[in-house]
Amino acid sequence: MEHSVCADLLLLSQRRAHATAAAAAVVVFTLSLIVFDSSALSLRSSSSSSSGLPSDGPSDGLCDLSRCWELYTSAQESLQIQDEYPASRLRPVLGGVEDVVVRCVAFRTFFLCLRNMSRRCLGDLSFHSAHKGVEKLMGSHNCSVWGRVYGGRGNGAAPSAGSNSSSLPPSVSSCSFPGSSSYEHCGVFGDPHLRTFSGSFVTCDLQGAWPLVDNEYLTVQVTSDRVGLGTAVKKVTVLVKRNDDCDVDRYVTYQATSADLPATFDDGQTVFGRSDSVSIQDDGRRATGHVRRMYIRYIDTTVVVRLHAGHFAVSLKMPSEIVNYTVKQDTNPLQLCVHSCPSRQRIDIRKVISFGDERRSWTTAAAAMTVEDAVSECRADRLLVDYYLDSCVFDLMTTGDSNSKSLSLYAYMDAVMLLPAIASKFDNRTTLCFSLGQRTVVVDYLLLLLLLLIIALVSERRRRRTCF
Repeated sequence: MEHSVCADLLLLSQRRAHATAAAAAVVVFTLSLIVFDSSALSLRSSSSSSSGLPSDGPSDGLCDLSRCWELYTSAQESLQIQDEYPASRLRPVLGGVEDVVVRCVAFRTFFLCLRNMSRRCLGDLSFHSAHKGVEKLMGSHNCSVWGRVYGGRGNGAAPSAGSNSSSLPPSVSSCSFPGSSSYEHCGVFGDPHLRTFSGSFVTCDLQGAWPLVDNEYLTVQVTSDRVGLGTAVKKVTVLVKRNDDCDVDRYVTYQATSADLPATFDDGQTVFGRSDSVSIQDDGRRATGHVRRMYIRYIDTTVVVRLHAGHFAVSLKMPSEIVNYTVKQDTNPLQLCVHSCPSRQRIDIRKVISFGDERRSWTTAAAAMTVEDAVSECRADRLLVDYYLDSCVFDLMTTGDSNSKSLSLYAYMDAVMLLPAIASKFDNRTTLCFSLGQRTVVVDYLLLLLLLLIIALVSERRRRRTCF
């Protein structure tokens, strides 16, 4: 009986403890919501505001949000932003820029300043409340993290690079990408061969138009046609989408075909927007063919379009944050740089190479070049490595065109030029993984193992007969 009573008392005390903890959690959550709502609705610099921000700024090593609030308040005053949420109407200011766009400048300035303080303010409730509040406001106004920021009194919404660097991260300037320096690469060339943002290589049997990337900032599309036994990229379309923050007030388009690689955008211009936010460079005709390089400053993205002997190689360098955002949004499931090509349209080039002239099992037509000749030509200068070498061999076998070798080499060079760190991820293999000779060696080795197994079984059978 005593044991039962003790057990009941223990259970009752545990329940009370859980209830107390739950009540405390509700109180803390309610208080955080109160602070969150006050900071989200007021968003003004005040040492005695209801957001609970400290009035006396501590030393530089501690969390001090006052300068971020002051910068936000200055942005409101300088940009003539009325303190009403939500805005009752869109009023034109700053030469026709809509009110919601101007608000985004102020919100973005405050957000980036807070992000610059995130390490020292990790345990500060006011910091997290203000951060969540401005995130909510940016979301409700559809504000992007990348774009114009306020650079201090007198500079308006388009500060020069480095202005007021004490208030904002040094990397933040007019229409410059404020993110990290981590980048990803995607490229397509040849038949076409694809390297995705994740680093995987695949060869696709594609015809028609396919997007490499399609997010809210940029669309890069390639169009492939049948060439010989395979396909090849014959047209490239780049679409830079409207960005009011950087005065790119309309879609900027660029189109190139196998017969024409323009040195300008479709309307004849070479730059757009504030601080040359969107630009194209003509690298001229070199030994490496025609090259056009497009740069979108506010997302720090480079697109290289190379035309050689009527075929294209396209390379993209994009910040990891933009890539992750593109993957998260996933507005287009056909993005080759994100999802690769559909499995039914992938070609295992190792099988084609391994079977050499027996590749009629893959297609009814004969190979344009034997595997031995293709390997010899692709390895002549020993510059091609890894999948770029395999791709060269495959393209020569399917087309017999020696320009395929050059395109594989240029694609490799563009990848290393855009992202030098990518070279460390290569195996620097200068031999094929699955060549006809290697296949013969493997088969011979398996036959030898089978022969040894048969000999062992026969010997064991004879030994048992001798014993009986």
